[in-house]
Amino acid sequence: MTRAWRSFRWIVPRIAVCAVALNVVTVLGPSPKKPRTSVIEQTVALDAAGIAAVKTVTVGIDAEMVALSWNGNVSAAFSVRAMHQGAWTEWLELEASLGEKPDNGKGRNRTSAGPAWLADDVRTFEVRLDRGAPTDLQLHALDVKSPSDATSGGTALGPSVADAQTPAPFIASRAMWGADEGSRNMYAGCTTPDYARSVDFAVVHHTVNSNNYGPGDSPALIRGMYYFHTHNNGWCDIGYNFLIDRYGQIWEGRYGGGHKAVIASHAGGFNAGSTGISMIGNYDVASVPFAAYAALRNLLAWKLKFHGVDAQGIATHTVAASDCNCQRWPVGTLVTLPTIVGHTDVDSSSCPGRYLYALLPQLRNDVAAMMNVSWNTDQAITCDWNGDGRDTSALYQNGYFYIRQSNAEGYPDLTIHYGALGYVPVCGDWNGDGIDTIGVYVDGWWYLRNSNAPGPPDLVVHYGAPGYTPVVGNWNGVRIRGSKGDGIGAYVGDTWYLRQTPSEGPPQTAFAWGAWWNRPVVGDWNGDGIDGIGTYYVGNWYFRQTASPGGVEGYVLYGRATDRPVAGDWTGSGSDSPGVGRGAWWYLGTLWGWSSYEFPTLLFF
Repeated sequence: MTRAWRSFRWIVPRIAVCAVALNVVTVLGPSPKKPRTSVIEQTVALDAAGIAAVKTVTVGIDAEMVALSWNGNVSAAFSVRAMHQGAWTEWLELEASLGEKPDNGKGRNRTSAGPAWLADDVRTFEVRLDRGAPTDLQLHALDVKSPSDATSGGTALGPSVADAQTPAPFIASRAMWGADEGSRNMYAGCTTPDYARSVDFAVVHHTVNSNNYGPGDSPALIRGMYYFHTHNNGWCDIGYNFLIDRYGQIWEGRYGGGHKAVIASHAGGFNAGSTGISMIGNYDVASVPFAAYAALRNLLAWKLKFHGVDAQGIATHTVAASDCNCQRWPVGTLVTLPTIVGHTDVDSSSCPGRYLYALLPQLRNDVAAMMNVSWNTDQAITCDWNGDGRDTSALYQNGYFYIRQSNAEGYPDLTIHYGALGYVPVCGDWNGDGIDTIGVYVDGWWYLRNSNAPGPPDLVVHYGAPGYTPVVGNWNGVRIRGSKGDGIGAYVGDTWYLRQTPSEGPPQTAFAWGAWWNRPVVGDWNGDGIDGIGTYYVGNWYFRQTASPGGVEGYVLYGRATDRPVAGDWTGSGSDSPGVGRGAWWYLGTLWGWSSYEFPTLLFF
């Protein structure tokens, strides 16, 4: 059986498995010594002071970063500066990070501002209260620098499926900025990452650091944030999924896999289902360097396409309970957002700064354009590639099939060059031997192989025309080894034109069923050995048990408007079930195995 559609993008399941790299990107560059993981902190208690009062604080360590914390969820803002080489730095405003909190109670009942980078090796700070009335105020000085800090170089983080999707940009790993992995295991419930079902939108932040750091300072900056988020805020890990410095270097943030839907602590109430990217700097006072903007664009194009997110679309999110009191909406409210937003869109915050926030409309357009270039499209199909009775996933791009023989994470089991850009992949049991094999369709011509290997076509059939969608199925339940297996067909408008064998000739069955805006689907929905038909539209599946005209015999709501339908027998049960491809993920279920929380029960009429 085959499930082939004119649809683009790619793969993995409700057993939600992610597509793994076909290629690993290596960036030539320095191979720095391993950066240190330690951070030296000195905490100083500050007496209560009124608005505009300035406190001078001297610490006993050579610090680069400073933060403030106080009791409770209380809004406040400060300005800080440091004495560096005999002169005061510019005042840097720090405001309460109320919106950067976990959704699940994994934090402390304290509010913080910072940490922020001021200058190298300073011991004297001035702190000015600009707004609020915080109590139990503490200044945190952090010595984060290491002589071994250097710019990134080495091997990319996570999947870089350059032949199968938007190529992953180089992402420096946690080891490359010197993460002390013990810090993320300090608290009960923090030993394993939390994952959402999917990533639906991205939240852009800035860290409100001074903008005068160098490219080699980034590891130390990130170590300081990580230390403060874990040791002082009581979080499981650093709050952001990714960080980008002003030089365009991209850094892995929260542990758990950059290609997965890791829940971080960057947007209280909106953490699950989002990815948080923080630009290192203060973009309320300075414009965004092009290198940083380009890195943000490249990262978002890869991340959103990997999860099947439309960069110019919208996402609906249910506001979760959070440790902060920052939320604009009550818990449980459904909020509709663009799929790329600034932190200020989900929280009462000025983040990510006026200059960065003003770029978001252009950013959405640029990310969408990068995701949709012609070399960056693929098509998802499923078939029983090895005859074991289970349909598994494959994608087709630029003339290559990438085939998995199990519905599990991993590299392709088979990579086959067959066809070219613009061809539509098909697969089926063309000769009745019980194994589905590859083929391609272009402008009414079918080029079919009787084995899953490169080579010339074993069968060339002219059936259809340009613009028709090819379909494959066993329409009559007959399978004769060596001569007769699956039949072929074409769907155009609302009409099915079917033949019982992969052969030329007039349609043996032709009937109208569906609508021109539907996608055709084929499957043996009841396990009787005969394929039925169906259509898919914005998550709605409509079924018939046979390839024949008549009324709708089954319906299920499964998926979203932008998902790509796939169908197959994932478990070897003998009957086919719907599934969807969403970005680089498959969400596959069985007709009788979906939970009511995820999808309604299949209805037969």
